[in-house]
Amino acid sequence: MQAARLHDYTDDMSTALTIDEIDRPVVTDPTALLIETEGAGWCQTDNHVIEGMWTEYVPQELPMTLGHENAGTVVEVGGQE
Repeated sequence: MQAARLHDYTDDMSTALTIDEIDRPVVTDPTALLIETEGAGWCQTDNHVIEGMWTEYVPQELPMTLGHENAGTVVEVGGQE
């Protein structure tokens, strides 16, 4: 699957993200969902993350897949076999 990934903090939004091929997440938590993203938004918080402004308050491991304003279809529910 593809994901927009941040590898280094930067002020240059035009080069901040790369589209990487990553493994499909495995749902192991019984309260978790796997959602196939069909649309993704962007907000100022994403810019702050890219610039590294939150690292002092919230530990962040790079590379990271950005996105918290997403919409899509639930394709897997944890705890169901």
